[in-house]
Amino acid sequence: MNTRKSRTAFLALTVAALVAVPPAAAQTASEEKRETPAGVSERTTVRVISDNWQDITVYAVRAGYRIRLGTVGSFTSRVFNLPPAFLAQSDQLRLVADPIGRRAVYVSGPFFVNVGDVVEWRLLNNLRLSNIFVYRLREEDL
Repeated sequence: MNTRKSRTAFLALTVAALVAVPPAAAQTASEEKRETPAGVSERTTVRVISDNWQDITVYAVRAGYRIRLGTVGSFTSRVFNLPPAFLAQSDQLRLVADPIGRRAVYVSGPFFVNVGDVVEWRLLNNLRLSNIFVYRLREEDL
């Protein structure tokens, strides 16, 4: 009988734990959604500033998947939006500069980016000397 009482007590505790876990998990999920501070943009943008003599096609690469962002003319700048589904993975991001009319492409080093970040990529005439900055803007800063 002692084992029967202990089994019953174990079963009661297990059921109580299973009943208590879903509300706690739901509360945690809702708290995670509010983790983004108020006033922070949910768009992730790539601002490309070209100080290069050639027009350049820009791509973003993550986890072996590549998307074309667009083309930047020589000595101009453009802002591209990264699709949220593209950022859903937790891998590192790389940017690719493909100068129009040249065979060589430049692939940036890997970096991490989150939803709401701004990636600024300055393309120099020698693409290997280009640099990337990742930062976050608040809506009031725009």
